[in-house]
Amino acid sequence: MELTIVLVVLGISAGLALPGLSGLLAREGEKSAARILTGVLRRARSEAILTGQPWRVDIDWDKGECRLGPTAPQKPLARTPVSREKTAANSPKPASPSASATIDAAMTPKAAPTIPAVKLPGSVRPRLAVTRGRTIDHPAVVSIVVRPEGLCQPAFIRLPGSDGTDAALTVSPVGCRVEMVTADLDAAQARFEKKQGLADPPWADTAVGEGR
Repeated sequence: MELTIVLVVLGISAGLALPGLSGLLAREGEKSAARILTGVLRRARSEAILTGQPWRVDIDWDKGECRLGPTAPQKPLARTPVSREKTAANSPKPASPSASATIDAAMTPKAAPTIPAVKLPGSVRPRLAVTRGRTIDHPAVVSIVVRPEGLCQPAFIRLPGSDGTDAALTVSPVGCRVEMVTADLDAAQARFEKKQGLADPPWADTAVGEGR
């Protein structure tokens, strides 16, 4: 009888704990996505500052990965042509081919590094994404542009949870901070749209991929 009572108590305790445990495990995937997105945006911000050109982060939900790279290819710096007479008058000796090649190499900016894609935990499309004055349902790709000034394109991304509850990731324009919201998502989305989500910042670029 005592053993039966203990088993009944353990069963009731397990039944009460399992829903909370499943919710905790579901949130772990979203927290992991937030951490990965934070790291990718920080890397893009650093590269944008170093290269002096905007970088773009593409969050591909169908493939479950983040890709980042410069928004436009780098162009070599143009050199001002100098006449042979002027060069001869100013320089007692003509520059050797090796010296000219060294100067060209120094004036040409380095190519942007090739950065492999970063995997995301899961490949479920968001319910919606709000950025650059648009709201897209079930976007396949969400792209965020980071400027050399450290400015980031704001975004509000609502993700479906495996336990039936949603969560949202917000990207702030200053510092590229990523935060996760789990309560009052409709109110959080309304605040985001009112504050910055529907604005069209001058550093923004094409941000949201096509939905279904």
